[in-house]
Amino acid sequence: MYVDTGYLAKTYSSKEIYIRAVDTDRTINSAISNLVGMYGQKDTGNTLNQHYPEVADWPDQYVPIPIHTGFRSIDDASIPDAPCRRRSKLWKWVMNSSEMIEYQEDDTVSILQVFLQNMI
Repeated sequence: MYVDTGYLAKTYSSKEIYIRAVDTDRTINSAISNLVGMYGQKDTGNTLNQHYPEVADWPDQYVPIPIHTGFRSIDDASIPDAPCRRRSKLWKWVMNSSEMIEYQEDDTVSILQVFLQNMI
């Protein structure tokens, strides 16, 4: 999709995309999976010895792409509840919107909320 729209080139370029993940196995593996889906396929035009090495048992067309991480203790992206005035303002706006109020008053949603609370 991104290639078809011209947003990204068909082959990986470090000048075009920078990959960042929080330093946890889950987020790093998600980044790898997304990159394999975008750049690790046979139809991406990857070239042997240019985009990937000629090494015995190397996964066919797999392009190694760096994934940058930072220390979790100082990485704000890894703290979803970190204080953020913009997020607080948006959350308040959403919670007071007519759509959210209507959603919360829906009987099915109320039943689901009670069910989920009892599961904890």
